Amino acid sequence: MKLNQRNYSQKSNFVCGSNVLSSLPFYAQTVNLPGVNFSLPEVGGRSGTRINLNSDTITFSELSIDIIIDEDYTIYKDIMNLVFTKINPETGTYVDFSFDFWIELLDDMGNKVMKIEYYNCKIESVGEASLDSMDDSTENVFSLSLKFDYFKIINQNIPTLRV
Repeated sequence: MKLNQRNYSQKSNFVCGSNVLSSLPFYAQTVNLPGVNFSLPEVGGRSGTRINLNSDTITFSELSIDIIIDEDYTIYKDIMNLVFTKINPETGTYVDFSFDFWIELLDDMGNKVMKIEYYNCKIESVGEASLDSMDDSTENVFSLSLKFDYFKIINQNIPTLRV
């Protein structure tokens, strides 16, 4: 019997990207998988007890990405140019803008496990980048937060375990 031995303490492997952030996959350091919240309305029951009904609303947490800033600030410039072509603080103009985003999760062998596609994403915030000449770290990082309407999990061809 031969099993695929995996080290579950190994960091996760992923690739992410979008149709408008073409250089992002090369600079993404961390990506969260957003949580899902359901509202469970309460109604009064007999004898003053409360009864929870089935959920009638779903809310998604934000999608947050920590991005490594490269030596030429390429990804930072790309994102800021994108933001300021859609929102112009000098003229007060705003263009309704959304895009799709995806994350592919890989196993320790590099095989695709699943893909998560996020639809109608909007940039919620671009985090600050702290530059410190006294810091020993050679990497500068900033965060990007996205809101989205919904997501789908697409299972890849996951091999079955054969014993």
